[in-house]
Amino acid sequence: MLSYGDEQVAGEIRPLQIAAIAPVWILVFLGTLDLGMSYLAGYAFTGFSSALAGVAVMAGISHVYGRGGRNRAIADMAYYAAMWIAFTVLGSIFTYLMARSRLPLFDDQFAGFDAAIGFDWLRWHGFLAAFRAVNMVLNIAYASPLLQIAASVIYFSHIGQRERNAELLRIALVSLLFTGLVSAIFPALGAFHHFQADLPRATHLPHLLALRDGSMNVFSLPQMKGIIAFPSFHTVMAIMFTYAFRGKGAWFLLIGLLNILMLLSTPTFGGHYLVDMLSGALTAGLAIYLVRRGRARPICPQ
Repeated sequence: MLSYGDEQVAGEIRPLQIAAIAPVWILVFLGTLDLGMSYLAGYAFTGFSSALAGVAVMAGISHVYGRGGRNRAIADMAYYAAMWIAFTVLGSIFTYLMARSRLPLFDDQFAGFDAAIGFDWLRWHGFLAAFRAVNMVLNIAYASPLLQIAASVIYFSHIGQRERNAELLRIALVSLLFTGLVSAIFPALGAFHHFQADLPRATHLPHLLALRDGSMNVFSLPQMKGIIAFPSFHTVMAIMFTYAFRGKGAWFLLIGLLNILMLLSTPTFGGHYLVDMLSGALTAGLAIYLVRRGRARPICPQ
């Protein structure tokens, strides 16, 4: 089934349109995976009625403005807004299900790796803490992914480059699947817990510990936290947003600067080891490679 923006010309589906369809099916797969794993584990996730309503409203707007080419920019914006809302809900559930892993924690090994390459998390944390204004800027940068998603959806829809929106979403989806699986194999509680520093920021710990010991099996979406330590998904996002704006002049410079700040903030505000960030960078690179490789192969009906 093609979305509102897909056209079949002379019996051929263009590669660009395949790229726009692919995220839908990855989300369907992710939703099916979430449903099956939740059922088998006896877990329940509540409080996402508002998100579902948002998806429905955005999908409706996309249909109304996309039908007959009424306003392609608005249709694209609504379509990808719906996709990102669905991604956020399904992705959050997926990471929680992956965090049920009872494998031994790798915090000691990760902290040891950082020390071996010369990174002192406590010293870095203390250094930044001494500069209040810098901390304020970095805190804003760390909280910027939602703003960057919105900016990407609006900008690429406005200039008619829906393939960039599709590419960005595909990279996020592939990265999420890989990150979730790796985090289940190499679980960690994070640097806040390991170094017993700045624990009020470690808002993910109660849920993560409860998932590991089985003391909770019902979670409300508005209260769910980002609980993946290794690889760092903030690092993934910093790279994929910067990559998405390649060749866009001042926009690329602005987004690039914002994401450099987000990377600098990730150890302190996310409680990440440096190895978390290195693995996140590798994850982003792999996802970009796979998405580019997939788009290089047109799919035409026989």
